[in-house]
Amino acid sequence: MFDSSPNYSFREIFDNYVRLHRASAAMQRQLDLVIRLMAEDIAVTHPSQLNTDKQVTWRDMVLNRAKSVTWNNYRRHVQVLLRYAVTKKLIAANPWEVSSEPVEDIAPKTVNIDRLNDIIASLSRDGSRIEPHWFWLAVLRTLFMTGIRRRQLIGLTWEDVDFTESQIVLRSKTSKTRREWSVPMMPAVAEDLRTLRAKTRAAVGEEYLRDGQVFNLTLFLRRRRNPKLKQMNEWHLANFFRALKTHHGFKASPHKVRHTFATQLAKTGRIKTLQRILGHRDVRTTFCYVHPDMDEMRDLMGNLSAKRVRPPVVDATVSRE
Repeated sequence: MFDSSPNYSFREIFDNYVRLHRASAAMQRQLDLVIRLMAEDIAVTHPSQLNTDKQVTWRDMVLNRAKSVTWNNYRRHVQVLLRYAVTKKLIAANPWEVSSEPVEDIAPKTVNIDRLNDIIASLSRDGSRIEPHWFWLAVLRTLFMTGIRRRQLIGLTWEDVDFTESQIVLRSKTSKTRREWSVPMMPAVAEDLRTLRAKTRAAVGEEYLRDGQVFNLTLFLRRRRNPKLKQMNEWHLANFFRALKTHHGFKASPHKVRHTFATQLAKTGRIKTLQRILGHRDVRTTFCYVHPDMDEMRDLMGNLSAKRVRPPVVDATVSRE
């Protein structure tokens, strides 16, 4: 534990926070990013340097090159470190004064469901321009038919796949909310994963299926850019979606596929069940996927013109005084 006399830097606070909290890899990357950006943009490396003018300068710099949601993301992560430092008495008070910028209420971005099904169909056939097509079919269909996040897909191990109960366990270590829950494994996904398991067994043996990574592209690459790389990472997944755009003109991402999954199921009205599937702590997050379609809204508004509005009746017997 630090004593209260030295002027601790953001990097030292970060190291202490990570050591005590076992922060996820994604959280560590984001905290590291904001520390580096503060140093590069406004030459701030210690909380004692973070005065109001520098906060305003940094905010304006970020908003000139990015959206307000990006600025709010940076601000929240800086606040994580500052509040932690106050709690542990590493700094006397939180110096942050600049409030957040309003974020526009934009509907979650989705992909066209018909185009998505066309892509899935193309990956089901030999001769696809994206290889191994059977591997990427399993990836895309799992994303679409479970609604899991990119990090969760990358983090899946074979011990998380329960073919007997037809479910997939999403571990807390890969969850954004640090909780564990399970999602159903639909028949098409189960078929894809059985194929993937058989090919994995043939490539590396039965022992790997105990706790090895489910979606590990490196096992099936003929030539590896980095022979030392033994696991699939987020770069491989991003490269697949770039290939979809290049070869099929299909612009998507794991996040958009998740939004599409959620938006489609939200139409059923079973929001509490959808909340459990998506792993949201707050049902209000789930409600952002509820969007009545245009035909429903037009039908409702049609009731307005279907009824004639009668003019008010004036009682002529009312005396005027």
